[in-house]
Amino acid sequence: MNQVSQLTHQISEFASESQTELDFLFDSLLLSLKTASKHAATENIGRAVPSMRHAQNLSNFLAKALLKVPVPSLHAHINDLFAYFQRTLEDNLRIPIKDELDELLQLTFELRKGIHSLLETEVPNKTSHQTFGSRDDRAHFNY
Repeated sequence: MNQVSQLTHQISEFASESQTELDFLFDSLLLSLKTASKHAATENIGRAVPSMRHAQNLSNFLAKALLKVPVPSLHAHINDLFAYFQRTLEDNLRIPIKDELDELLQLTFELRKGIHSLLETEVPNKTSHQTFGSRDDRAHFNY
C-alpha cells in the first residue's frame, strides 16, 4: 500500500507543478490543429502550413512535459503517440489532409481526457480534488 500512496503523492506533485504548462500546451496544440484543419479544407491549403509547423513544435513540448509524468510505464506510449503526431504532421506539410488533421485533434482531446483522469487524484487530508483542464474542450474549441 505504501507504493500506491507514494505514487499518488508523486502524481499529485506533478499535477500541481505542471498543470498550468500542460493546460497551455494542450490549448495551444488544439488551436493550431483546428486552424490547420480549417485551412486544409479551403482552396488555399498553403495557409495550413504555419499552423502545422506550430503544432509540430507544440507537440514536441507537450511530449517532453508528459514524459515527466511519474508513471514510467506510460513513457513508451507517449513516445509512440508523439512519433505518430510528428509523422502525420510532416506528411501533411506537403499536402494538408483535413481528415488526418481532424484525427490528430481527436487524439489530442482523448489524450487530454486521459491525462486529466490520471492527474485528478484525491489529495490526502483534504476534501478537494486537483483538477486539470477542467473546461469542456469540445465546447471551447467548437469541435
